[in-house]
Amino acid sequence: MLDVKFIKSFFCGLFWKLRKHPEDLMGSSSHLKDCYQEVQSEFLEQMLFLLFLCCCHWQTDVQRVNFILKVITFYVIESHLEVLARHILFFSLLCEPSDKIGIREKTELFLELFGNTLVRAQTAQYLKEKADDLIRFVTDPSNKLIPFLDLSSLKFKERDMLEGIFKFWQNPDEKTFTIEKHWDKRLRHHLAQRYDSRRGVFDWDYHMKLQEMVPLICNDEYIQWREDGVAFHLRDDAPYDISNRMLANGALLHNRDGDLVGQRGYWGDIVTSPFIAFGSYCDDERMLKKANDKYVKSSQEISQHNVYSMLELLLTGTSSSSSNPDSGIEEITNDTIGRLIDGSVRVTLLPLNSATELGKKSKYEKLFHCAFFSNSMIHHLTSVNGLDRVMNERCLLICETARFILDLRKENKDEYLKKVIQMALAIGFKSSQVETDASNTLLFTLS
Repeated sequence: MLDVKFIKSFFCGLFWKLRKHPEDLMGSSSHLKDCYQEVQSEFLEQMLFLLFLCCCHWQTDVQRVNFILKVITFYVIESHLEVLARHILFFSLLCEPSDKIGIREKTELFLELFGNTLVRAQTAQYLKEKADDLIRFVTDPSNKLIPFLDLSSLKFKERDMLEGIFKFWQNPDEKTFTIEKHWDKRLRHHLAQRYDSRRGVFDWDYHMKLQEMVPLICNDEYIQWREDGVAFHLRDDAPYDISNRMLANGALLHNRDGDLVGQRGYWGDIVTSPFIAFGSYCDDERMLKKANDKYVKSSQEISQHNVYSMLELLLTGTSSSSSNPDSGIEEITNDTIGRLIDGSVRVTLLPLNSATELGKKSKYEKLFHCAFFSNSMIHHLTSVNGLDRVMNERCLLICETARFILDLRKENKDEYLKKVIQMALAIGFKSSQVETDASNTLLFTLS
């Protein structure tokens, strides 16, 4: 049976909000072990994730924690169905048989769909074909396409809307969503009069805001991503010229007459970059070599290495993380995804309004041993919503900081930290770490 700690590492990785190193989250192995002493005896762990526009790597160094749980359950709350649709797609990619799609190709598909506005024709074709399977998965409760994913808590209306999103992914008319126009529109609105000198703005943001925090990201790849939204050029022999429909979101906006109308566009990140997720750290020292005081490997190469190693670890239980996926590592062909079917891991997607409803339902009372709040969902951390009632007395609370929101000033980030701490203390938690400007997350415990 696949060690649950490996699965935890991967699933945390798929839920994105920008962060860098795992040390801030984990603190110390002894701390986590103490927090979960009760859980270990029960062989059951329930984890609540409140996220927003999430898909970023959160690879935790759980290999240092010396305990194994029989069952681990993730409950995920999102604010947009498009994000849930992306989660479902990435889970289905994980479940692809290895004789059909190997780990190397899964790595490339994942990074393209995750971080590129434009993708290759092969990737776009995969998305269209997979959408058929996903439609059957969300509309037929007996479908076991993703055996560890539970959609039973979703409302029928939400399932219907997910079906609509998957059908949009299948739409062959490229004019219905041209992401280059949406990206440029966002840039013009964000930069205003600075638009014509935008490359200078991008260079300033890199050197004055990003480089010190994430030195592995190089200037050229960051500026190129700011220009067109394409982070990962993994194949030099294929053009990246088809809009990535997975990044499309619907929103209600006011027209000139003041009426709310539905519009589809791109409302995601245009400042920080997806390199933060997988390309800002690496455990393999060979990937961190320098020449002339500069890193030899790009953030793209490091991202590819980390995702490959993560998938290999999850699917096989072993990892050749000291090897580079570009170095001719032997591909794994045996299908080991069955290790996820034995019930050791469950992921439950909750309805969009669950953040305000969980506290009202007795079945969630004192259920969760760990809860993670992204910085866009932290406003739900109040006793008014009753979320304090769903936390187990041994609960570990993890709150994302605003460290990687580059447009915020230091005083704004400090004020945010103070506000989060106040909110956590108000519902009975206590801080279990020393807060610093370099913290990606804040840790709290109830006891």
